[in-house]
This record gives sequence, structure tokens and C-alpha cells, in this order.
Amino acid sequence: MIDSPTLPLRSTQDNVVHLDNGSWAQGNDDFPACAELLQYWQELRGTRQMPARSEFDPRGIETSLASIFVAEKVAPSVARIRLAGSILNNTLGMDVRGMLTALFEPTVRDSIAEATRDLFASPAIVVLELNARCGFSRRPVRARLLLLPMSDTDGNIARIVGCLDIKGGIGKSPLRF
Repeated sequence: MIDSPTLPLRSTQDNVVHLDNGSWAQGNDDFPACAELLQYWQELRGTRQMPARSEFDPRGIETSLASIFVAEKVAPSVARIRLAGSILNNTLGMDVRGMLTALFEPTVRDSIAEATRDLFASPAIVVLELNARCGFSRRPVRARLLLLPMSDTDGNIARIVGCLDIKGGIGKSPLRF
């Protein structure tokens, strides 16, 4: 559960983005990689709005590294993945370095861009509950995407540390949400 007076999830009053009516905080057992990243990020930031990228040490989230990625701001609503764990690569069946929106169906990419813009502008924590379409030889897949801001040396929001935590495995790739 987020318990910070300065930065929880996106609302007009407290920079809180409620995309799932807050149920994500109670369901962290379903998505342990997201829970581990959130806890580590909160420890790093302390009483500040966000930690600096230079403070981030992957050894603090060793058990979740396969689900973690770092993205860089390239425009107000665009983030380019710079480093990615194996789960992201396996999800698309290729190296995912590049645009964050590649993980999503074209019909929802505008929503992802809006959430990214809000994260960079506010800052805000973004939590998205994801579903992948089922179809011939593909079962439904549930996932959670957690996006957390990090500052550069000047204090600007320049990076995102994120987690794609997939419940029950990827199945056949490429998989888009």
C-alpha cells in the first residue's frame, strides 16, 4: 500500500492515478515483482517525490529483475525502453529496446501515452491492470504494469523504472495487451 503524503497514484489533489479503483494495492500477492519494485522505490525516495536514477541499484530488486525495465523520456508522452528484463523480451518474442507502446495493441496506445505524459508532468505513479486477448491456441493473460518516475541529476523526471508482472506465464509470443 502506498502511504506517502506527497506522491501516491494521480488525482487532481494528490498526484494519484486511479486506473483500477485502488484494488491493485490489495492484490500485490498476485504480482510480487511489482510489489518488490514499489517497496524498493519507496525506500529510495524516502520523503522526496521520487528517487534519482543514480541511486537505483538492481541488487535491491534481484528477485524481480526479469520483469523490470528502465525507460527514458524522449517526448512529453513518449518513453523509450533502454534496459529490459527477459520477461519483456519474451512477451514480444524479440528485444524490446525502443518504444514502450510496442507492448500494447494499437487501440490502447493513446491511453498509454496519456499515462506516460501524466507520469512525466506530475510526477505520478502509474498502475495499469492489463489483459491480453485470447484466441486460437492462446489463453487469456492477466498482467500488471507499474511505472515509477526517477529524476536526473538536475531533478527533472527523465526516466521511468517499470515492471511488467505477468500472472501465469506468457504463453505464445508475441503477446500484446
